[in-house]
Amino acid sequence: MRALIPYERDLTPLRRSVARCVRLRTTEPGGLYTVGAEEEAKAKAEEEAKAKAKAEEEAKAKAEAEVAAELERLEAEAAIALAVTAKEKVEAEAIAMALEEAACEAAALEAAEKEEAAKAAAAAKEAAADADEPPDDLICPITQELMNDPVIAADGHTYERVAIERWLKMNTTSPKSGDELEMTAIFPNHLVRRMIREWQETYRS
Repeated sequence: MRALIPYERDLTPLRRSVARCVRLRTTEPGGLYTVGAEEEAKAKAEEEAKAKAKAEEEAKAKAEAEVAAELERLEAEAAIALAVTAKEKVEAEAIAMALEEAACEAAALEAAEKEEAAKAAAAAKEAAADADEPPDDLICPITQELMNDPVIAADGHTYERVAIERWLKMNTTSPKSGDELEMTAIFPNHLVRRMIREWQETYRS
């Protein structure tokens, strides 16, 4: 018995190693032991975790890319909207300027028409005044009125008969020029009488 004790003591490390190996083994359905199954499971789990992390990273990258694309699309739409707004603003300003120019032209045309109308009215008024007033050749130099019985004196001018006769009773000079008359005789002026009649028929009929 005593001779076996050293031998049993020598087997202790071996037993410990065998026990350790047994702990590291797993039993498969076939009853066989597979060494390192835990390591493989752990490696598989790590690979699955890595694959999952990679898939998540890819999904995140894809989502970020979609967000970036959407932002680019929105920015492009905003730029187009701004460009359209700027174009519309320019067109609106051009239209406003054209309307303002048209209004100025219309105002200028209206002012010109008013000026022409005023000129025409003034001309018509002047013509009416001229029509109301007989020509100077039909006005007696003494009475400054339209003559009824025009006569010619020795100075060659035409006067109203009554007015020149009254003048010659007190003067021997021309009432028109102040020169001395050679004679005091007077003669009817038939031409002026006809002109007076025609003017009266035209403007006072």
